[in-house]
Amino acid sequence: MKRIRIDFAIAFLVAFGVGALVSFGAGKVIDRLEEKSEEMVYSNTKIGAAADKGTPVAYDISDMMEEDCFTVHLKEGRSLDSLYYDKTYYHIYELDSEEVVLVDEYFHNSYYDHDEDDTSFFPDSYEVLPVGRVVMGQLDDELIKMIEEKGYTLTDTSFYIDMRGDFKDFSREDYEDKAELLSFGAGLIAFFLIRYLMIASGVFSPVIPLRFLKSWKRFVNYYGIIYYGDGVKQIAALRKKGKMDEAAYEFSKLVGVGAQEAQMAMQFWSEIYGEGILKVKKI
Repeated sequence: MKRIRIDFAIAFLVAFGVGALVSFGAGKVIDRLEEKSEEMVYSNTKIGAAADKGTPVAYDISDMMEEDCFTVHLKEGRSLDSLYYDKTYYHIYELDSEEVVLVDEYFHNSYYDHDEDDTSFFPDSYEVLPVGRVVMGQLDDELIKMIEEKGYTLTDTSFYIDMRGDFKDFSREDYEDKAELLSFGAGLIAFFLIRYLMIASGVFSPVIPLRFLKSWKRFVNYYGIIYYGDGVKQIAALRKKGKMDEAAYEFSKLVGVGAQEAQMAMQFWSEIYGEGILKVKKI
């Protein structure tokens, strides 16, 4: 029992170390992915990207309807509120025309700018929203009700503005959950691998008697470990009785080697170690 406790402790420590190493590496990868997700992507036409200088600017709903894609210069105080509905964060914005619209925005690709013609010491700045497009379709009644409960009324409920496109918000929690599962899996594999190597070395006995694992069969050049359960015990019993020829014969059938090789193997094995494990001494 003491020997089992020791090898379990060793395997557990190694598995813990492997799991911790995988977790540390995964954390570094997640940090890099998070940094990359916050890098701005500029484009004139890619929905959700940061607007370039050539992106048309929409000042009212009419401008939006005329353009395939556009940006909006949002002045201070025009961001009214936000809400979460159907796994999406929507923003309620007021345009320069005082029209109120609903926007699904990838905020990492928005930035602040100011008019070049404004030469004052502190020029008025505005937020440049990502490249967007009009998505036609009557909004859900429940969504409209949530907006009204916040005290706002959309100018037109037959569309919303997509300023996200294919961009997705980075969820560190999701990646960390996957990293935990990965580190646990790596540690578990390491634990069983170390346990196998310890048993295969002959230093520690198996916890489960190998006679229940008849598919475990291995023989390596007359030294190493052979897993055969009760078949090995029969050979051991013959050896103890001095019936070496019979033992060699049974060994040749069990392992699948010739009679001469079986006779040689008989000279270099030790007694059964553990439950159904034959340890053969190295020549």
